[in-house]
Amino acid sequence: AIYVKLHEFYTKHEPAKLKDFENISNMISFVYEYGHEALNENLEEKYGSGISRPDPIASKWMMIDDEMLERNEIYSKLYYFYKKHAEEKIEELEIAVEVIMNLGIEEFNERTKKKYGQALDDIVVEEIAQIS
Repeated sequence: AIYVKLHEFYTKHEPAKLKDFENISNMISFVYEYGHEALNENLEEKYGSGISRPDPIASKWMMIDDEMLERNEIYSKLYYFYKKHAEEKIEELEIAVEVIMNLGIEEFNERTKKKYGQALDDIVVEEIAQIS
């Protein structure tokens, strides 16, 4: 939800920021750490406008749907991936899942393959059993 709002905002105000995966991740982290209001203060100071608060998604979590299943699968794979390759990143799982859900798994897989020699999609059940 916050990704969509940020994407719309930067598409209008500074599209170059959307090209860097780290920028998006840092912006989402900032919102989780400091809140929507702090983000808006910074945006309004720099660009003269902010973003509206994302719509609540609580009702969406009340029922299981394809997106929820996909999110849970990514979360599980990512947990074991980071447990194997970068345990310090386990604290950032929610942020990483949000980024993956919005940017797509392909780009994330390319980056993890380059950095760790393995893509997230390469994590399989047998491997998870060995790691845990």
